[in-house]
Amino acid sequence: MARSRREATLDPDSVDAWLVDGFNALHACLLRGSERQAWWRAEAQTRVAEWLEAFARERSVLLVFDAARADSERCSNDGFSATLCFAPDADAEIVDSVRRSAPARVCVVTADRSLADRCRALGAQILRPWAFEALLDASARNR
Repeated sequence: MARSRREATLDPDSVDAWLVDGFNALHACLLRGSERQAWWRAEAQTRVAEWLEAFARERSVLLVFDAARADSERCSNDGFSATLCFAPDADAEIVDSVRRSAPARVCVVTADRSLADRCRALGAQILRPWAFEALLDASARNR
């Protein structure tokens, strides 16, 4: 699949904060075949945090999951460099985070067109999960 012009020209150094649509990234990049049946489990959420751990050590990353669990902390570090956020509506949390920041310096990682359109309208940069995965791979190779 061809990358959009915006993705092709995204400079990671122009981004101060990365907002990752957790379940979206999980489905797009990490779960394969029968693993997709366990998408909602905490182990799957931890897998996304581990996936971007090295990248998050050097950058501000907010990993947002839909969760209506009363026992989960709203946002926590859980021993990872990325901040994990559990929100009743992950999309709304991401949009609100973009609004509270300097949108031009924010990159939202999602393949959800509706979410991408809303965040882009606010001025945020958008990167699809598979393009983000390539960025993570390149970042790891350059260490």
